[in-house]
Amino acid sequence: MNILIVDDDINITDILGSHLSKHHNITIFNESIVAWDHYMDYHDYDVVLTDYYMPMLFADGFIKRMLSINPTQQIIVISSVISTERRNMLLQYMPLVQIIDKPFTLGEIDVGIKNISNYS
Repeated sequence: MNILIVDDDINITDILGSHLSKHHNITIFNESIVAWDHYMDYHDYDVVLTDYYMPMLFADGFIKRMLSINPTQQIIVISSVISTERRNMLLQYMPLVQIIDKPFTLGEIDVGIKNISNYS
């Protein structure tokens, strides 16, 4: 699978990138705006893993923009704290959007990606 990882925490992207690159093609960004600029030009990803709270562009805005270009984009949002209001906003995009809470295990990420491959 082609996977885009977006998180402002370099430790998270390093861990996810190292784990997922064993079986997938990975692209990583630590800035949501830079990731968005890239996505506008290249949006052929099977899944986008994104943190919710990032400087400049929260995941809800990033998701709306991605889905305006690719309405079938599969997305996994990873975050430590998402308010009920924001969580409900994300859930309106199900089954395209999954939410995995931090701290997470790599097994949870694997299951999320497997769910996407089963859905596609």
